[in-house]
Amino acid sequence: MDNTLTGILQAINQSIFQRNGPFLGNLLSIRKDAKSLRELVLSGRFINPDHEISRILFDPLWVDVVSCFWKTSLALENKRDIVEATNEQSAAVLKGLLTWEAWVLPVLFAVCRDLEFLAFRADLFLRSKNEKAEKSEEAARMINKAFTICITDRAPIEMSRKWGTYYIIGVLFKIYFKINKFSLSKNVLRAIEVSEMPPLECFPKSHVVTYKYYLGVSAFLNEEYLVAETELMTSLELCQKNSLKNLELILTYLIPTLLLTSQKMPSSALLSKFSRLKDLYEPLKKYIRKGNLRGYDKLLLKKEKELVTRRIYLIIERIRDTCMRNLFRRVFLLNGGNTRIPIEQFHIALKHSGLDNDIAETECFLANMIYKVTMLHTSRTADDYFITKRSFS
Repeated sequence: MDNTLTGILQAINQSIFQRNGPFLGNLLSIRKDAKSLRELVLSGRFINPDHEISRILFDPLWVDVVSCFWKTSLALENKRDIVEATNEQSAAVLKGLLTWEAWVLPVLFAVCRDLEFLAFRADLFLRSKNEKAEKSEEAARMINKAFTICITDRAPIEMSRKWGTYYIIGVLFKIYFKINKFSLSKNVLRAIEVSEMPPLECFPKSHVVTYKYYLGVSAFLNEEYLVAETELMTSLELCQKNSLKNLELILTYLIPTLLLTSQKMPSSALLSKFSRLKDLYEPLKKYIRKGNLRGYDKLLLKKEKELVTRRIYLIIERIRDTCMRNLFRRVFLLNGGNTRIPIEQFHIALKHSGLDNDIAETECFLANMIYKVTMLHTSRTADDYFITKRSFS
């Protein structure tokens, strides 16, 4: 491809004529690795290419759209106004929404993904200036329009924009998660329930993985842990085993979910592939098995900021009960399995593990354990437990 303005515009013409959505999406992307308009912006040879754009592009519907993409790249590269870049990207989405057909879905995916990225950076910039940061919320509203257009498309299914629904949902939910307004996802899920959509298994697996991941995260945040386990496990099983970044995101919520619901621990083989998860869960496993409350609490304090950021602090705190249960179980075994053990022995064990409490609190802990029937569970093997039957080796 001729890497000049004329060459790129002719490539855009050819992509439109051939209805080559993936290549056109790459041409119009702001990603640094894309052979696109942005690459031409880097050369700094053109300041105002509007005349050339309108002269060369044969489809007038694309003139304004491509002009918006140019202005987005220019504002982004000159670093003079990330907010302006976000506004131009929004304009590009808005201009294309009503006219783009199903074959242009890859372009819609690219512009929505880029808009989410730009809006996040724009908000960071605005906060640094102590200004109101609402670009991500504005981007969410714009992408919600794209979702509505996709899900309500009445074209025959083979030519329908409904095939872009779950990808757009993934981008939308990512924004909701970042701006801490994931409750807004309920409206989207309700729209899915009442719409006539093709079966989920007919959609690209990558779209389904992301959709199931966010369903699991939604259930996780609502403390519906059994639902979260099902959705996250499905996402994990469908995810490509070489997509380590995506696997780590899924496991970030699946591991604590399984620790809470069924005391299933991740294998060392699995954790070895993810340094951040290994740094947290290898010592956590050791403390849980040994009933080491002192070590558990120190690790919780050390990782508090990270756990709060990832919104898993509360569940890791709740899993502490499993650590205490194992401490009490050790007292039970040291007494030869005797069912009548003085409370003082449990109290001493708690003090030895770094918990400074009185006898009454010890009685309360024991009562809670008995209520949860955790003291009646059979002993579990000390071997590593593989979360999934799939091999990640």
